[in-house]
Amino acid sequence: MNIVYFLRRIIGIPNLDVEGNRLANKSFKLYSKKDILSRIKAFRVYNKMQIKYNCSLHPHAQYGEDIVVVHTAGIRIGYSSIIGNRCKLYPYCHLMASEKNNKK
Repeated sequence: MNIVYFLRRIIGIPNLDVEGNRLANKSFKLYSKKDILSRIKAFRVYNKMQIKYNCSLHPHAQYGEDIVVVHTAGIRIGYSSIIGNRCKLYPYCHLMASEKNNKK
């Protein structure tokens, strides 16, 4: 067993990676419900993740089953992103879509 993990359990410091993963999954499940109150709650969880963990997983993006957030630092998932089943999101990954106007 890792000594840091052991000391955290003795002292009672929560594991932030597990907490971030729990909040991300909570946000996805709330947003998948169609009522307006659940979607408002999903965006409140989304804002909490942005402030506390520097993690931006937009609830409107399409997520598959069993998404694992390995470490929440610096992850950015955009509005129109699609993530498949059983994916791991590692630190500082960015999945965004951009639209370029080629007006001349």
